[in-house]
Amino acid sequence: MRGARIVHRDTAQQFTLVGDTSDMYSTARKLDRVVARHKSTATSDDLVLNAEIIDVRLKDQQLEEAFAFGSGRAKATTPQQDVIADSLRIRLVDKKVREVRAVGSAVAVGTPDTLKIRTTDKDLLRGDSIFAFFDSIAVRPPVAAPAPGATTPRDTGNRVSIKEIRAMGNASSLFHMATSKGPTAPPAINYVRGLRIFVNFDTGTVRDVRVDSAASGVYLEPASDSLADTAAAPGPRRRRPPGRPGGAPVPTGSPARRPPGEDDVTAPAALPPLASATRRRP
Repeated sequence: MRGARIVHRDTAQQFTLVGDTSDMYSTARKLDRVVARHKSTATSDDLVLNAEIIDVRLKDQQLEEAFAFGSGRAKATTPQQDVIADSLRIRLVDKKVREVRAVGSAVAVGTPDTLKIRTTDKDLLRGDSIFAFFDSIAVRPPVAAPAPGATTPRDTGNRVSIKEIRAMGNASSLFHMATSKGPTAPPAINYVRGLRIFVNFDTGTVRDVRVDSAASGVYLEPASDSLADTAAAPGPRRRRPPGRPGGAPVPTGSPARRPPGEDDVTAPAALPPLASATRRRP
């Protein structure tokens, strides 16, 4: 079948599979496998899958497993993580994504917790293989009832949340961590590498990072801006009062006295003029 668009209309697990060529397989008149080839895309509430070939397996008319592979890279997009690798295997339990296995130069790209960290950068985890495990979290149902004639919303009682990621073989990770300075401050950076890395999450936020074998890494705290002017602004200049050099005030009241020793010696009285002598001839 060429240019096919296959839609699963189960309200609890809707998904759409699109490909240039699609092959459908059934047992006892029940569809149990669909293979989409050439620029294929599979879309559901919790997952968007892109690859050259997507092989979807169903059990009791419910999506149970999906494989993505072929030339180029396969990509699985979830609400919290993007996983990219040469091939992917996605496993579902109770109609929810529970496990994503990525093989071949795998990369997991995540968004830091926006409530605690303000950054446009992404968290990165690399390895020869990456295994991502998900769990369900309760979601508050909508308060307002649907308007008359409106479509009844699908069941939103649970949503998947990332629980753990494992990077196996030549692993490295770079995560942004919140600091004590608050969400408006730049985040700290935690970079580690090793043979295997295990990352545990708590409600979508990185809780701890464990490195196994040949571990090394660095933790960087943000430094204060060296270009910021931290010096206090100079206040208004004080004018020196008029008077002596150095601003010493001129004393008031009695006249200023000269230091002793300068002019304390009484000037001698003026000598009377000498009488002119009259010369007499002998």
